[in-house]
Amino acid sequence: MDIKIINQIYEFVKVFTEAKTILVSTWNTGKIQKCIKLASEIEFGLSDFKNDTEHKEYIFNELVKKVKEITKACVDVEKTLPSIDDICNSQRLLYRTLLTNPYLSPDIFAYVIETYDGDKKKRIIEDVTIGSKPAVIADVLTEVQTTLLEGVSYLKSAYHSTNDKDIIISTLKEEYSFKLLPKTISYRAAAKLLIRDCSRYITEGELLQYNKYLIIKKFSEYINESPQNMEILFNAYIVTLEIREKYFDKDGEEPIISANMYGPLLDYILSIVDEKSRLPYLEVNSAVLEPKIWILHPWMLAKISYHDETFFLKYRNKLIECVRQEQKLMINCSQSPSIIEPKMFYRQNHVHEDINQIDYEIIEKLLRQWNILKNIFDKRRADKLVDFLTVEWIMFKEYTTNDEFIRNSDRMFKDTFIQRWTNFFRELGVQIEGPLH
Repeated sequence: MDIKIINQIYEFVKVFTEAKTILVSTWNTGKIQKCIKLASEIEFGLSDFKNDTEHKEYIFNELVKKVKEITKACVDVEKTLPSIDDICNSQRLLYRTLLTNPYLSPDIFAYVIETYDGDKKKRIIEDVTIGSKPAVIADVLTEVQTTLLEGVSYLKSAYHSTNDKDIIISTLKEEYSFKLLPKTISYRAAAKLLIRDCSRYITEGELLQYNKYLIIKKFSEYINESPQNMEILFNAYIVTLEIREKYFDKDGEEPIISANMYGPLLDYILSIVDEKSRLPYLEVNSAVLEPKIWILHPWMLAKISYHDETFFLKYRNKLIECVRQEQKLMINCSQSPSIIEPKMFYRQNHVHEDINQIDYEIIEKLLRQWNILKNIFDKRRADKLVDFLTVEWIMFKEYTTNDEFIRNSDRMFKDTFIQRWTNFFRELGVQIEGPLH
């Protein structure tokens, strides 16, 4: 038994070492599942010896021997390995390592958060912040703690007040897996500094027109400084929305002052995406700035769509453009994936392996982005979005049943193509009756 557990620990050490590097960006859910299974087996194998210091020391020494034999290392190998006590809690060690690795993809980060269960959830705040620099750890901890507490509070209230529990849980998963990303935490901290800096233009709780002009000009300068500032500015808008939701009609001067940033931020965002809403004194290069918006995380775009109809209509139309272009890309093998505009989050880090095949993965990623938008709405607005998608489905059906499509398409491809995109619309709530062909 000792030989088996030592071999397992050795395999885990290799996984643990890789989990700390940029190589983690290549991991998928299958890899994560295997790693979690291995860690679980190690914990079970060592469970009888947790309080047996002598046997644990023996296991660790044997592990060191094995590592030295295989790697031919001359250094003090034991100093590079996790402690035997950490190995006894290898699942938590794995989770903690992954959560603090900035190269972990958003999808895998969401999966890691989702698979925290039982008592592990109580330790997530500690795990996310382990390894943070001492100068910022208090701010990060506060941000993570606030985010988690808000999520738990909302989940408790929503879970008992709606029948759509799956939708609620799915929406919360998207929101809080995004908010707990290390990059998001740091961007939200920067966003709060931006809000605080601009709040000095507000006098006696009021935002005068000239001061609003100064703030919006400052936003414009801020975006021109660096491309990543667009994401920080959007985080600032999300923060002001949350402040308004939490403190509106409540006492407290500071929150109300911060909430007053809501108007200037929205005006600036709409000036980029909608020419009709553009402020006359603001020079905006939409060709450069607008693509930086549509590539942002879909939860952010959905949240803003929930609060502003103009932004929602723009985002919805951009998403439907992507649907049409993805369909054309699958039909016309002479085209390149680079034609897809705008570039959106769902296409980030995607490798188009064979353009002659139906890209199932990209359809699933696009479906997820649509579902994040649909699920954030109440039933009335979600139904209106489904009505819009129903019209799109009818146009798709008409195109795929016309003579030109039938004549120019391989029968097997045609049937698979129609079936997969039919399922796409069905999963978004479109009522589809009977066979298409």
